[in-house]
Amino acid sequence: MDVVNATFREQLPAIEAAIENCDFCAIDWELTGLDVTSTDKPTLFESLQTTYEKRKRGAENFIPNQFGLALFKYDSDLSRYDVKVYNIYVIPRRENRTRHDKVFMVSASALSFLTEHNFDFNKWIKEGVSYVTNADVDRIREYHEKQLNAPREPLSLGAEEELFVAELVKLLNSWISGASIPMELEAEEKDALTEHKGEAMDVYLPAGLTVDATVTVPEKAVHAVEITTDSLTLIKLNPYLRRVVYQEIETKYPGLLASASQYDGNSAIEVRKVTPEEKVAAIEAKEVAFEASLKTRLGFTAVINKLVSSQKPLVGHNCWTDFLHLHHHFVRPLPPLLEEWKTGFMSDFPSIFDTKHLAVWSEKMKELSLDSTHLGSLYEIIFNEPFSQHQIEFAHDHLRYANDDKPAHEAGFDALMTGRVFIALAKHTSGKSKPTEFFPDSKHLSLSNHL
Repeated sequence: MDVVNATFREQLPAIEAAIENCDFCAIDWELTGLDVTSTDKPTLFESLQTTYEKRKRGAENFIPNQFGLALFKYDSDLSRYDVKVYNIYVIPRRENRTRHDKVFMVSASALSFLTEHNFDFNKWIKEGVSYVTNADVDRIREYHEKQLNAPREPLSLGAEEELFVAELVKLLNSWISGASIPMELEAEEKDALTEHKGEAMDVYLPAGLTVDATVTVPEKAVHAVEITTDSLTLIKLNPYLRRVVYQEIETKYPGLLASASQYDGNSAIEVRKVTPEEKVAAIEAKEVAFEASLKTRLGFTAVINKLVSSQKPLVGHNCWTDFLHLHHHFVRPLPPLLEEWKTGFMSDFPSIFDTKHLAVWSEKMKELSLDSTHLGSLYEIIFNEPFSQHQIEFAHDHLRYANDDKPAHEAGFDALMTGRVFIALAKHTSGKSKPTEFFPDSKHLSLSNHL
């Protein structure tokens, strides 16, 4: 199943439920590159720490662009594996003008490789699932809490701002008291205002201002619309004046609540009359909405968070680089030392398996003298002797890879191949038939002994 940004929020609960229900998860990444420089290719004559540092540079500079997730659940009654496969395009996006763009590297060789295997770059860029990292969310939450709790320095107001505040106070006092407010201009004054501002509106003007064919309403006039007994909306405020409005209402009007709003597609401030209890409830609701917005902004990272919390076995093929990218982009930045990374990663993923490691180092696999342990090669041989066969059944809405089409190096299909290779090799090397039986006997394949 292809997953894109437009459908991700709808599909996320099903993905999380499938992870929780499965026996193991097989994963695969497609990446924008591997080695930052030619000297970053690992060699046989260097320490694991040196190799880690090279791979770390790659994970810090390149990004994943497609994630394959194959979830396998053994059905003991039917002696088969039920499978769900997700192929997810992922891309970081600039959320708004206040957030820095994500800058990353792309290697020419990676572009060529992906192009040769029909990677859809337009789909990746236009429809990829967005995300922010857990570290981003922590920073956003920390900044939010700081803004809530830190004492605010009073804004320094110039002459024009002082005039604005005086008229704002006059407007709010009149509105609170229920007095008549001169919100409506005469018809000819509206016509004159329209001629100069492009539209007619209800507006509260600073004292002494008259509107005629030669006058333009000043930028810092107090514009109010949608006035009722309980609320009004202030519009045509630049960012600084919005701060002024919030300051005045927070410090002088405990019975009012100002909140960000929209009017005619532009930023505005809604002001409402509230009781103390309503004010507390509104602030609490705002915090709940803020936390919900953080989950939405997490995007694809929510899938990785579910993999971590579920503690399900994680399977990859030649997957050290995949694990480094997963950790750096979606869990936390990579530490400088290999041992520190291993400790942290094994805490998040206590059961991890590499089918490349199993194919190369298992004594039973060594007996076969395989010509190649590439994923595609292993996938071809597992359907022949001496491997016992296993049956799979795709979920009804996960039939993309059910036919004879084999889109190698599409992350979803590679994850499927990885999972099936793992079943075949684990059964062959352990003599067991079920994941619940051969997982405990396969602990020697974990990262703690791999590196």
